[in-house]
Amino acid sequence: MVGHEEDAEEDEDESLEPRYLYKSAPELFAAMKGSMNKCVNFSTHNTLFDIFQVFRKIMTQYAGKLSGLLPSNGSKTCLDVAGVQAVCCAIGTAEYCDETLPQLEESLLKVISADFQDRIGFHEEQEILRNLVNRANDALVQSVSCSLDEAFGSMTKTNWAAFSQDVGDHSAFVGDISERLPKQFEPIARHLSKIHYRFFCDKFVQSFVSRFVAEVHKCRKISEKGAQQLLLDTALIKTTLLEAPVIAGQGRQMPTAYSNYVLREMGKAEIILKVLSSPDVVDAASISAMLGEASNTDDPLVQQLLALRAAGDGSDAAAGSTEPQLGVPSIGSTMNYLGDALNKGAKASEDLKKISGDVKKNLGKLGFPSSLGVNFGLAGKKSGL
Repeated sequence: MVGHEEDAEEDEDESLEPRYLYKSAPELFAAMKGSMNKCVNFSTHNTLFDIFQVFRKIMTQYAGKLSGLLPSNGSKTCLDVAGVQAVCCAIGTAEYCDETLPQLEESLLKVISADFQDRIGFHEEQEILRNLVNRANDALVQSVSCSLDEAFGSMTKTNWAAFSQDVGDHSAFVGDISERLPKQFEPIARHLSKIHYRFFCDKFVQSFVSRFVAEVHKCRKISEKGAQQLLLDTALIKTTLLEAPVIAGQGRQMPTAYSNYVLREMGKAEIILKVLSSPDVVDAASISAMLGEASNTDDPLVQQLLALRAAGDGSDAAAGSTEPQLGVPSIGSTMNYLGDALNKGAKASEDLKKISGDVKKNLGKLGFPSSLGVNFGLAGKKSGL
């Protein structure tokens, strides 16, 4: 694995290259470029085009080996530090290959016969690499989310309907989330380029907010004091989502768009909790004012929030009942409704045989067997795939 260390004085937007990638990637491109140059001395027609086809097959198999470093599709795996490093390096390597393939394509177009130029391109291979990057980012998001399972479990096990304590410090589950997120983000920030770290943060916060809404759904009915406590907890979670990426990124600020997204999406949850936690009489007009924009007292959302408020004030909540009242919407259905409302042909010659032998020889030095398979080995920070 090759590390690219950044100068402390370097402008933030001038260093978007992969921070870590497997050294087999630049070695692979050097081998392909060398084989292409040798081929040009013999032929710039069918032979060179056949070599190009070999390059495409190599890149597809290389991407497949990178993909093998990721957790299975759809699996929710908590990665250890080594696992996070491997996934981040897969992202950096795929990013490097995606950016270097057009250079190889340009070199081929300069030397190959005009009869073949319209058939030269690595678009399919680049698409495979980009899909791999998306999968890898999803794996990182799922890993961080997995680390929060215990905290969210504590949240949903609390009987918020019977919550009667004085609202003060944050709940224990929020402290757990606030402590875990910067630690989970740190190795990701250290191993990804800035642009991919930002992409990861965007994907994570989208996933987190969606999960937070779902977890609130599981809480069912919530008393007035319970809602006040959750409102306080939500404010701290919002602050954590804003600060954790910066802390893990050693002070580098996130784009304004990220902050705006966090504030907007977490604000949806706060609106409901404000309605539930208000000690004053809450009527349709006050709820409409909270929602703002084009809402009015006849808006179905306003009526749902009124019904939810009434459910929270029910005597069975004070008694600790967890059964929802007939005809009263759960907080989860209202949260989902709120989200919707607020988001309105030639045979090979002897030359080809010779060049093919050169290709295999060069690739063999990188650990590729004659079948064009790739043998990876992760053996520490300075050695790689």
